[in-house]
Amino acid sequence: MQLVSTTGILLDNRQDEEKSKDYLHEEIASGFEDYVWEERPAKPQYYFPYNQSSSLSCVAGGGAIVLEHFDGGVISRKDIYNRRVNYPQGGMFLDDVCKLIVKGACEEKLVPSQGLGENQMNARYPVTQEIIKSRAKKKVSHTIYIKNNIDELAQATTVCPIIAFWYFDENGKEWWRPYPETLYNFKSHVDKGVTRHQVAIVDAILIDGKKYLVGQDTAGVGTGGGTHGNLRFISEDVVSKRFYAGSYAIDDEDEVLKPDVLEKPRYFNTKTLKSGSTGIEVKMLQAVLIYEGLLKIKAPTGFLGGMTRKAIIDLQMKYRDEILKPAGLKSPTGVVGSLTNLFLNTKYK
Repeated sequence: MQLVSTTGILLDNRQDEEKSKDYLHEEIASGFEDYVWEERPAKPQYYFPYNQSSSLSCVAGGGAIVLEHFDGGVISRKDIYNRRVNYPQGGMFLDDVCKLIVKGACEEKLVPSQGLGENQMNARYPVTQEIIKSRAKKKVSHTIYIKNNIDELAQATTVCPIIAFWYFDENGKEWWRPYPETLYNFKSHVDKGVTRHQVAIVDAILIDGKKYLVGQDTAGVGTGGGTHGNLRFISEDVVSKRFYAGSYAIDDEDEVLKPDVLEKPRYFNTKTLKSGSTGIEVKMLQAVLIYEGLLKIKAPTGFLGGMTRKAIIDLQMKYRDEILKPAGLKSPTGVVGSLTNLFLNTKYK
């Protein structure tokens, strides 16, 4: 894993096999309606105005905002940051904060984090029964990865805030202002001369007829807008050029995961389907998985990501005697190959 000391964000160096398990917005997009953009002022206050001070806990700040949305109260950024996989090095990975908010984090009053520097954020603390009970209450069911489409990002804000990864110049001339700009010709988040930072997307509004995402920052407090000087109004241009990774959370009971009532579907396919596959064959597969009760999405989307992959694994285990045993396999593959296709072609002809 590559560790970067000058930024709060670490690069995603996971193997493709691990990335294939990620739940993706494209898989559940059918559960969202088109976002209704409105011309309105920013709200005076969003979530706890955390100041990360000189620590590199910006990613933990985004995770805490997500938990605050679902469960209320103020969540300890330190209780997230202190449990990171790369401890004691600074910064966090996106996949790490996603896993931690599924496990839960305790309330701020139990493990204070406001305004602490890096050394204080790294200081260990006794994990009491009260902390354990608080973590069990303050958690989410699943996390969903999302790309830099401003309309899809706006859609996701109707569910919860988005842990959003941005990059800009090291001196922050692009960023430390209420309205960030793209002043330099950077091509990616790994270019020389960039720094990376997490600023959670908490809203989406129109300003003078143009689309803006509202980001709540944990650093540079006072350089932004809003009551606490911690909001950034991020234009569509900045989103397209400076947002590069993000995730949000869903609850098991969320409307976007409630399948439409379907009649028994038909399936005929000879293609191998795996993570990243798209098209009508994936739609047929998802219809079967929904009908089997193994995939909870509103309707087939034709995109095979980690959620569909997990449902394939459950299908292969459910019918292991028909799918796995003839191939001499003891474990499911998460890939729809010849034997899975043969079984589904027969069962859903």
